[in-house]
Amino acid sequence: MDQKLKRLKLNSILFEEKVRFLKEQIESNNVNPTFHEWGGANVIITADKNRKSSHPTDYIIVTPHAEEIQWLIEQLNTIMSRIGPYFYRVIGMATYYYTEDKGNQKDYRPLLLYLLGIAEKWEQYSIKYQCTPNRESGIFKDFIGDAFSGRIGREELQKFGMGRL
Repeated sequence: MDQKLKRLKLNSILFEEKVRFLKEQIESNNVNPTFHEWGGANVIITADKNRKSSHPTDYIIVTPHAEEIQWLIEQLNTIMSRIGPYFYRVIGMATYYYTEDKGNQKDYRPLLLYLLGIAEKWEQYSIKYQCTPNRESGIFKDFIGDAFSGRIGREELQKFGMGRL
């Protein structure tokens, strides 16, 4: 078996174990955020309804669970093989659409478990595209179609700074 393929399979197994551990932490309410909001890749996730940005291209997502989302993103930063601006924007989009569909629920756990599911799917696509030219945009295009079931169109992508894809 090719060494690269072996390494990818091992990374996939380790990722699945770490995701199981994160799920347990979320389900048992063992989340310890360190910051009040998260920002990156032109997305700001905050609980502050009056939050402004000095960058006109930033998209601000307001949710009472910004601290918990920040915690989850920090955890994902340590276990995922391929994180970049597209991934962070996807997390922003997923937060936005989840909140649109479900409203701002008191319990953060369903939202975090949903976002963790999005991250799992992203990791699967990352492994699939590991050896592909233009990896991140290839992952992104296929991923969006799958993860959001055709719901995301050009207008929504532009809203999140990704209209050129």
